[in-house]
Amino acid sequence: MKNIIFALALLFVCAALQAKPLAPTQYNSYDGFAPGGRPQAMGQAFTVVGQDPATMYFNPAGLVNVQKQYFSASFEVTRQSTLSYNEIFNNEVLRDKNLIFVGLVSQSGALSWRPLADATVKTESDTGWKETEIKANSYTLSASHSNDSKLDTGINISYINGRIAQAGIENGTPFATLADGNGLSLDFGFIYHVATEFRLGCALQNIGGFIWWDDYETEQLPFILRTGFAFEIADFLTFSSDWVRRYYRSGPGTQETMHFGIEQNFGNIVQLRGGIFGKDLKDEETTHLSAGIGYRKNNYSLSLSGEKYKLLGTDVFRYLFSLDLPI
Repeated sequence: MKNIIFALALLFVCAALQAKPLAPTQYNSYDGFAPGGRPQAMGQAFTVVGQDPATMYFNPAGLVNVQKQYFSASFEVTRQSTLSYNEIFNNEVLRDKNLIFVGLVSQSGALSWRPLADATVKTESDTGWKETEIKANSYTLSASHSNDSKLDTGINISYINGRIAQAGIENGTPFATLADGNGLSLDFGFIYHVATEFRLGCALQNIGGFIWWDDYETEQLPFILRTGFAFEIADFLTFSSDWVRRYYRSGPGTQETMHFGIEQNFGNIVQLRGGIFGKDLKDEETTHLSAGIGYRKNNYSLSLSGEKYKLLGTDVFRYLFSLDLPI
């Protein structure tokens, strides 16, 4: 009996010694930025709106309403503030990336790429310094289906590729490490047509999403729940609202945000949009305001959005541009 206990204890100690460390990622390392000038201008209240290539990110079921085949791209144009660059991007892991989405989109499915993380963080201590570079990209295959006149469904299957590089000096000894990661995630969404003018929907993102690292422990991606509705008054006015809950495995834990958006259409050519979103819409420090304009002609679509939010008590303005070309 003693020999068995000793063997089990030895096995436990060996397993502990071989345990991999936690990956030096941040809680939001797999978020990226939401694509599309139109959704951004509407306060990201886009779970049920559809009719836009960027809908594959918010709810793949909305692809059913995409009328043509498109090449779609979204760009972050610039950010303006009196804050320094490091202050603006201190809590973000996607930096110096103007191109934030590229997709080939059709009514029945889509193929897209989105950068999730691209940042280098340097830390110093009494014993040395360390520089960590984190990169991650998502490649997504989407499919949608209209089951009947009332229900649309959609699914995303994403492959995630990541790399973590570290270099520095600890107690006078230089070191360098490099680790690759590969992951998978699944999204599922549906849209229910209550009436011609009113729709309800829900999207579940990162269902069973994981990334496996060479030299670090496996990470579970944050699970995201989106629910919302859209109300259309004829063809010239759309009002939408979303409730989003994010379940992070570390950092802030659970986060909830409310989203409201509106779009007015002028002759199916020019669209004016506005929106608001945040944790508490009564708190100016955590509320984001957005607005934008769209132009659609011969199935070509251009959208420009501006977003205003506060960081360290200072206004920051973010501008996003998206282009949809029929193919």
